[in-house]
Amino acid sequence: MIAGSPISETPLEAVSYVAAGDRSHSGVTQLGYRSIEESPRGKLRPTVMKKEDDILSDHKRKRANSTARDTLRNYSMVGWMIRAHTDFVCGFNYIPDTGDEVLDEELEAFVDEQGKRSNFEVKGIHSRSRYLRIQECCKVIDGDALSVKRLVNGRDCRQRLVEGDKVRTPQSARRGESHGDEGGWKNGVRQTSEGRPLAYGISARTSGGSFKDLRSVRTENAFHHGFFNRYDTARGISPLLCALAEVIDVGEAKQLALAKAKISQLLNFAHKRSAVGEGSEVEIDAETPHLFEIGIDEDISIIESNQPSDQFQSFHDRVIFAILKALDIPISFWDESQTNFVGSRAALQRYIMSVDWKRQDNQEFLTWDTDWRIRLAIRNNEFRLPRSISVDQAVKHHWNPFGVPWWDPSKDVNGAIKKI
Repeated sequence: MIAGSPISETPLEAVSYVAAGDRSHSGVTQLGYRSIEESPRGKLRPTVMKKEDDILSDHKRKRANSTARDTLRNYSMVGWMIRAHTDFVCGFNYIPDTGDEVLDEELEAFVDEQGKRSNFEVKGIHSRSRYLRIQECCKVIDGDALSVKRLVNGRDCRQRLVEGDKVRTPQSARRGESHGDEGGWKNGVRQTSEGRPLAYGISARTSGGSFKDLRSVRTENAFHHGFFNRYDTARGISPLLCALAEVIDVGEAKQLALAKAKISQLLNFAHKRSAVGEGSEVEIDAETPHLFEIGIDEDISIIESNQPSDQFQSFHDRVIFAILKALDIPISFWDESQTNFVGSRAALQRYIMSVDWKRQDNQEFLTWDTDWRIRLAIRNNEFRLPRSISVDQAVKHHWNPFGVPWWDPSKDVNGAIKKI
């Protein structure tokens, strides 16, 4: 309002409140949500509400997993994204907290020995750290994965990784598979009417690409890893699923751009004549120089091609940046030239905040596995606990995530000291 100007006394009923893009034929403005109104600019979404497990059934989940794994095989960008993701969510240090220094040292040595490839998983191929990265990769690609406890010779603890496509409803229970909020088997998980999981169905792949039932595992003997965006779902959904179409489009556009660039390189020069006459074919060897003899009214020019164009490269980069956001990865991780030092450090700090909850799933798994191994070792008399320490106290520990290296050690140390 301008000082000294008269105050408007327009009645409130006469004021027209305009909702963007929402004016009826009668001229009266209707307030509401544009996303739920029919419009020639967009299409209304279906109003049928379903659980994610009903939308992504076993058959559709198999197709989604196959597509995601194919992109991992053929697109280096997807492999880099997963490696960058696992670098931040799969590194941990074991910290015992029993209160007894001698026992803590013994537990550290025991946990370190149990993490070796010969002791951690049933195949004897992968150490704890590598197993954790593979497990996280399966979780990202398939949406979820299952770690199952295995006891070898009655005393040796091993983990078995079950990839997401092998968690399936047994054939004997498929006819009675539940829908909606009913209890029973659904997408490989047997659950109560409230959605609490009771068991998981595990299958094995056959040479023909089908599956055969193996057994069901109770929830206390398995750890279910997954990405869950909704409460009413028993299976995880891959965060890459919303970006797979863009990944494939980027790959196809890149191939077409390379083909166009190759074609432009095959067209070496243009020979311009003032009049049409009989000419002779000139054979050019690309590896040796060639001397042309031309007339006064003739000209030869090299054909240049700006392929791929700057506009295509810019759009290509923008699509890649959007794909990176499926895993919350900053743009500066992919292309360091996109920002300066301050911007890259701010992006790193923001990304560390975003991966905190993703680490918790792996920390919980490591605690679950370590607790099982230590309790079994105590029961088998591999440890002699002091009289002042109980079994529950002996299994107290933490799995702390790896830190990020300091940018400037001297400044960071001084800052940490001043903070204390």
